[in-house]
Amino acid sequence: SGNISDFVLLAHLTIAAREAQLSSKITLQHPQSSIEGMCYDASRREWDAGRVEATTGAVYALLLLSEYGFQIGRYAVLWEFAHNALATARRIVFRHIPYPWRDARRAAACDVEYEHVLSCYWSSWARVLTAAQTMTRRVDVSLYAPDGDNAHALPEFPRHDMCHYTAQPTASVHSDTLNTVSFADGAPCCFRPYHSYSAATWRCSLMSVEMHNHYIDLLERRCASESYFDALRAWDERMQKWHAAWPPEWHVQMDEMMAVARRVNNKQFGGHMLLENTRVVTPKTVTVDPDVYRSQRATAPETVTVGSHLFHQSQMTAADMWLSVLVAMYETSRLRAYRIALALLQRMRDAEPNHTSDLLLPRVAVGHQYDEQLRKVPMPSTTDPLRDAMEFHRGQFVCLDAARNLQTLFTTVELLGSSPQHMGIWAVFVLEHVIAIHCTRLLSSDTSTQIDALRRLALLVRQLLTLKRWTSALYVFTSIVKAFVEPSHIVNLPNSISVESSPWPANHVLTLLMHEMNMDSRKFCAFTVPVVYASMVSSTNLPPSMRMRIASLLS
Repeated sequence: SGNISDFVLLAHLTIAAREAQLSSKITLQHPQSSIEGMCYDASRREWDAGRVEATTGAVYALLLLSEYGFQIGRYAVLWEFAHNALATARRIVFRHIPYPWRDARRAAACDVEYEHVLSCYWSSWARVLTAAQTMTRRVDVSLYAPDGDNAHALPEFPRHDMCHYTAQPTASVHSDTLNTVSFADGAPCCFRPYHSYSAATWRCSLMSVEMHNHYIDLLERRCASESYFDALRAWDERMQKWHAAWPPEWHVQMDEMMAVARRVNNKQFGGHMLLENTRVVTPKTVTVDPDVYRSQRATAPETVTVGSHLFHQSQMTAADMWLSVLVAMYETSRLRAYRIALALLQRMRDAEPNHTSDLLLPRVAVGHQYDEQLRKVPMPSTTDPLRDAMEFHRGQFVCLDAARNLQTLFTTVELLGSSPQHMGIWAVFVLEHVIAIHCTRLLSSDTSTQIDALRRLALLVRQLLTLKRWTSALYVFTSIVKAFVEPSHIVNLPNSISVESSPWPANHVLTLLMHEMNMDSRKFCAFTVPVVYASMVSSTNLPPSMRMRIASLLS
């Protein structure tokens, strides 16, 4: 066995220096910013010089560098290293068998090394999808099968993935690319038929590519708007059928997680955390004996870290976190696809004469501007107004339902001792979509809707700001301020609510948001400062009125 390569070590040091700033428990004076830059530059030199071998360790190091690009707001770095990671994974020769390694599995029932290679590949694949969604770029069709059948072109999905994540690897990482990682002999097999969380997660990401590429087709005028709606109906039907076939044990597992979260909520927070009675897995009837399932799951080993810096654990089991990630991916995939459909339908409704109805649509400048990006797409032809109305209201329902389920999920995970930062890039991506929905609800003329949206938004923003060192999270937060910076955004409350030194008047959306978050105006506006400065040299332009108000507050 050989030593860990310089490249792998430098990549880990880069992300470790960056993540040190996320932790309130670690206080580094000033050197971490220079350390992370030095390590990143050195790791890039290693990569550019061609000194990186095709090993799983190198692939995970490349994933760390792509995550670093996302954290600092350099999405081109996210895109570049995500593709480098996937390309490196495909170069791995495992047990003398090249990609896609379909004959590499040993006869033994539990082959953790093979599972490790599969997980490495699919982690890279999912990161490519995230990068494509972040930068609004197409996913190469050669990386997936449009009909969902990956039996020949792609590696198989993991089977004993929980065994891989709970097995203890040896201290050495082999330099021989035929054996990239060794695991301790005699590791107990903890496989259950319903432990296929990561396989389901990768399958969900594979299914999500279809609608993402349809969206790119729209932007590039390769298809008409009607084609997107037709594809969305067929895709969502497949997604829901797949979702309904999830193991019933997952339903019991999520119910148990939420039951524990409710107890924590009632005991520690007086029930003030928003935790609704909603099912976020499957509505099918559960036939599993909960007591039997609980006793089986109780024997599953706890883990401190799941994957390589992909998901970290607190008191939650690896199974709980994986199920949470899977549910988040499913709900977000549907939410994203239907938000795009609503943006198209909004243009049709705006074109109608004397149209004044109050709509839930993604108009607010938060995150991906679907309505702005689609502005150059030809207007959909209205051949069936009734069908369009049904599609419109269905889109509203799916978006609201998914947003509620995702917020409940995030609150559950938080109450169980984890946090959004432990989900990595996905946390910002999910929060961005849910925040956009509730920002749009704030534009309603109904006061009760605005109050509910404010309460939900305050909890979401508080979770978002735990990622305050992630530039992408600050962009989302600043977009909220940017969307409501004008004094006209007043909520008609019976009582006047103000915050001392707020740049905005009483009962203004941002004043009420500070009040709900129990945050003073100086701290609230301070979160926008890095992005205000960044906007001077980037495309993230902010209104002069916003800059003046924030400058006057912080001066």
